[in-house]
Amino acid sequence: MMRTIEVMLVIIILFGAFLIASFFAVLPSPREVSPVNLRRLALTTLQVLDVNYSLSEIAFDEENDAAWGELQIALSACLPPSVVYNLTVYEVSSGASSEVYRFIRSISNAESLGVASDAASYMVASSNVTFRFIPEKIGEHGVGGTLYILNCSDARGWWITGYSAHTLAQDLYNMLSKYFIKTVMVQNTTQLKTILDGTALEGETLQGAVVINTFGEAVPIPSSYATSYYKDSYAEYFYQLGRRVNQYNWTWVSIVGWPFYYVTNTGYFTVRLTITVGEFME
Repeated sequence: MMRTIEVMLVIIILFGAFLIASFFAVLPSPREVSPVNLRRLALTTLQVLDVNYSLSEIAFDEENDAAWGELQIALSACLPPSVVYNLTVYEVSSGASSEVYRFIRSISNAESLGVASDAASYMVASSNVTFRFIPEKIGEHGVGGTLYILNCSDARGWWITGYSAHTLAQDLYNMLSKYFIKTVMVQNTTQLKTILDGTALEGETLQGAVVINTFGEAVPIPSSYATSYYKDSYAEYFYQLGRRVNQYNWTWVSIVGWPFYYVTNTGYFTVRLTITVGEFME
């Protein structure tokens, strides 16, 4: 009986302590626990309003009061009832030293923006604007600017299904040459040895170049390097290749498969295929 009374007293004490703690505890407001990301909400709302370029048309039609009234109705429908907003449109033009903003029009559903506010910017263009894209060439404002594409005629690719190394090299040349000051197709392993030894092929900048290997998992190897570094393993050649990449500050790009898995030189190595056949035992 005494133990039952003791247990009841403990339960009463704990329950009373919980009630007192709950009474005096200051819990955060739901806004503090899960705040609304106002900036993301604002940007998303503007993107939704412009999904059919409606916002762009109204922004350049500042005298159309009916259209601006419809915009305000749509804006109010997109936002939660507890959110107040102010949508301001500016015309942006280029000035002598910076951009110039000219106020166009503003709509709002309240005189102030409440206890917390944030803003998002969204730029729209007139329907008669023409955009022009001028790619900036790598190396124009610093070192580098040369792209080497390995297109060695005395090498064979591996794991480049659907392409040959030479068609892949030509596609890369057509796609990337406009972004570099100088693009050089390395036509054989002799030319590859020339740049590895630090000599330019066409007067290009050797330092800081980008080298693209189009031969997949295989890497072209000059005959003299194969004689000097192949030995029992071609890992020594890759070590020497890494030293040159570090010395010239190159960016070496392998575009498919496991890089540095094989070496290739049709004038030095013979082709050998090995097939292993096994049998499953039940």
